Parts: sequence; C-alpha cells; structure tokens
Amino acid sequence: MSADSKRKLGKSAKRSQNHIDRVGKPLGAQSGAGVKVAQGYSMAGVWLRLAALLYDFLLVAAVVLVVSVILIAIGGVLFSISGQSPSEAQTLPLWYRYWIMAPAIFASVYGFYALLWTKSGQTLGMQTWRIMVVARTGKYLTYRQSLQRCGAALILPVVLYLVTRIGLDDAQHALKALFIGFLFNYVFAALHPQKRSPQDLLSSSLVLKVAKRQGGLISDIRGRFRKS
Repeated sequence: MSADSKRKLGKSAKRSQNHIDRVGKPLGAQSGAGVKVAQGYSMAGVWLRLAALLYDFLLVAAVVLVVSVILIAIGGVLFSISGQSPSEAQTLPLWYRYWIMAPAIFASVYGFYALLWTKSGQTLGMQTWRIMVVARTGKYLTYRQSLQRCGAALILPVVLYLVTRIGLDDAQHALKALFIGFLFNYVFAALHPQKRSPQDLLSSSLVLKVAKRQGGLISDIRGRFRKS
C-alpha cells in the first residue's frame, strides 16, 4: 500500500472517530481541558433543556399519579384506610410513605428516562426540542449512567426538601425548597463553560443539540419492531 493510500485511510479513520451517529460511535477526542464536540453538534442551551423538561413533566406526572394511586390503594387495604385519592396518602403510616411509596415513585421516574435514554438518547420532550443526551464517549447512556444522572439531579432538591420539611414542618415551604433545588441544576448549567449541569458531570454525560432527522423517535421504535 502506498504512502498516499495510508495517509487517506488515516484521515478517514480520524474523521470516523470524531463523528457521532445513531449507532453510538465515539464523540471524538477528549482531554483534561474539556470535551471536543463532533461536527454538526453543539451543547444544548438551558432554555431548550427546560422546554424539554416541561414537556416530559406531563408524561412523568401521569406515570407518578398512576403509581401513587396503586400504592395508596394497596396501603388502604393493608391499613384499613378508605379512599384512593392522593390526599389519602397523608393518612398512611410514615414508614410506608418514605420506604415504600417514595422508592417506587423514584423507580417509575427512573424507568421512564432510562428506557428512552438507553435506547435512543431522547425522551419525547427532548425529541421535540431536538436535544439528545449521550455519554462522553458518544454512545447511548447505560442503565447505570441513567441511574447516576437521575440520582444526581435529585440530590440537592431532596436534601433541601427534607431539611425544610423536617426542620420547619411546613409542606408549602418544603415544595418551594424542592423547586429551588431543581432550579439550581439549570442555573449551574447556564454558568458552566460547557453548559453542563451537575447531573451531566456526575454521570459523565452530555446534552447536545442535534439536527432534525427524518422520522424521529416513533419511527425508530416502529423500525426496531419491524426488524425483530
């Protein structure tokens, strides 16, 4: 093989390493100074992330409501409490709410995000606003990374909520503290040089703005079913 052919092959391999696509190729060179984003992709801004979060909130809220109603109904049977509305949760034992309901609700939220992040890198809200979450390697997140990302996003909000709830015994102020904790994550991302939030850093992930693609997430899912 000639020197020119080797040089061309080397350039081709280098270009392929600096490209991210739907099958999970590497995102490019990384160094201690930061992450090199592939051509055609840029870090997603905070407003896009918030817009996607609000879109997904409606879906997540529906999932949480269904799980809560089921658990309240089970608790009502176990502890002979009538009713299945969310307000009935206040009459359930404290240990049941904190050690059964809370982990189950977190698991349902984690399942929602993890299933989509590991399969396509996008929730429905992220697809709508054309952003995508990937690992620093450019591949889709693993379930472990998804768990780290969800957990990291909740650390400060949950701590503020519990401190306010236990210290002041005021549910209204506790909810405000929870909101402030979530808001901090996005303020942090807005101030970070690479627009990375605490959950991005702690899960070694990136949120990228991507070009519009044909079909979208629903078509991807349908295509996988047709191939299987």
